[in-house]
Amino acid sequence: MTRNREEQDPFTSFLDQAAAGTKGQTPAEPGALGGDLEVGYLVAIPDDLLWAVESGFRMEAINALHASGLRPSETERFIAPLRVLHSRHLEERLSRGESDAVLRVARILIQAEITLGARERALAWLRRSNRNFGDAAPMTLLATEAGGRRVEDLLLRADLGQMA
Repeated sequence: MTRNREEQDPFTSFLDQAAAGTKGQTPAEPGALGGDLEVGYLVAIPDDLLWAVESGFRMEAINALHASGLRPSETERFIAPLRVLHSRHLEERLSRGESDAVLRVARILIQAEITLGARERALAWLRRSNRNFGDAAPMTLLATEAGGRRVEDLLLRADLGQMA
């Protein structure tokens, strides 16, 4: 199912919510990845995204990923151990590396939902073994940017009707 650029707005919304209160940016309204991913400040250009990641996303980004279907065990595997994230809760911001991992996981979840048409199908596909990845589940590749890009590439090709 191919969607036009305007319908791929969940990712733009996600970026718009990345990290409140840095660089004097205006806080964004809640909404992305199903309407509740809070990352925090308006991201209008690529440099804004860089600042959002560098400044650290708000902890609400983790909560929203969980509300969107990411399991705590997956958070530990792809972002950071839950005990570390609990200590981040006191700081209210994720580290640069954690923010980068949140961005990668959210980007893939959003693309999978766009390609497959529903969040439940997207999560099921991401967790099921796939011959394109040597019978590994696509979700297991999200621990690295290179793995995330492989999954994203397959999703984009499927969305364009080039390969399923």
